[in-house]
Amino acid sequence: YETVIVNQIGQDITFDIYPTSMEVAATSGTYIINVTASTSYSASTQDSWITLDAIESVNIKTFTVSANDSRDARVGTITFTDGNETLTVTVTQRGG
Repeated sequence: YETVIVNQIGQDITFDIYPTSMEVAATSGTYIINVTASTSYSASTQDSWITLDAIESVNIKTFTVSANDSRDARVGTITFTDGNETLTVTVTQRGG
């Protein structure tokens, strides 16, 4: 008997987001994050003033911010997860 070793090349996994940081107006509005993902991903936020919209496309994630009535800017994050990889978008909203 002869031993044969077989190496199978797996699929290249692509996962990237753009931009990774955004400055948005103090008023409410909807914004876009471009996502490059060869597999399914999830997005989440812990910030109550950021609402993630349903995924319309594999390549785009939209989110809405509520108006910032404070004079101070606020900073939130949106976290994207694809398997074991996590990417974060930092959202800075100007003060009103």
